[in-house]
Amino acid sequence: MKNNIIRSLILSVGVASMVQSANAATLTYNAGDLFLGFRSATGSTDYIIDIGQASIYRDLAANTQISVTNIGSDLANVFGGNWNSAVRNDLFWAVAGTPGSTAVGSDPSNTLYATIEQNPFGSATSTPSAPASNSTQSQPTNRMVSLAGSYNNQDSNTGFGGAAVNPAGFRQDGSTATSWQFFMGGSQPFSGNSYSYFPGGIEGNFGSGNEGSALDLYRIAKTTGGNAATLEGTFTIADSGLVTFTNGIVPEPTSAAMLALGASVLGFSRRRRA
Repeated sequence: MKNNIIRSLILSVGVASMVQSANAATLTYNAGDLFLGFRSATGSTDYIIDIGQASIYRDLAANTQISVTNIGSDLANVFGGNWNSAVRNDLFWAVAGTPGSTAVGSDPSNTLYATIEQNPFGSATSTPSAPASNSTQSQPTNRMVSLAGSYNNQDSNTGFGGAAVNPAGFRQDGSTATSWQFFMGGSQPFSGNSYSYFPGGIEGNFGSGNEGSALDLYRIAKTTGGNAATLEGTFTIADSGLVTFTNGIVPEPTSAAMLALGASVLGFSRRRRA
């Protein structure tokens, strides 16, 4: 299976190139994009980055791995040089998004994308939230759209966008009511449900080091769409800060690092708006 993934990685050059071309022109959030977010239980500054349309991950070929983005410099700037250490059990990460109140491509309105951490790492035991009605799923959808609005606006009340190295990254004031930190559970010590909807949250933490954490991405269509939640693939992050997404069996950390090295040139970034 590892050989299949490696071969598929080579084939994924075209996929990642399309991602780069499609997302290099602007920072502006588009309906249906996913956010990758980080926050600390001991700090008040978040870090979020728009990683492109959910369809990129939903439609990825089986047994394929792509490079998503490299944010090691930003994570070190925001959370310290030891962000990837097991001593940072206060550091959490997740991915989430929605097309919003109208359909985007094959995603009906109020479709939800959210992660669940593999526990233990390398297992297939994560369980997503069950699909719900249109009106019920509209509630977390509206909160996700609010986060997107604060990302687009980048005003002095919601963040410190200029401090990010990656031009698509956004340092955010977690004390505001439209911040990633707020939507992950509100005020510290973060005991709530993500987006006031997902029981137990959608995050993983780095208590075992960053390479001991993997996030399974689920697509949760509303019940009126007739679909159950589906597993789309898994996000992992290397010590360098390179984030990868795999549709298939996730390689062991050492193998993943080798794959990531080969894929590093495929990562994309998006320039800030003028």
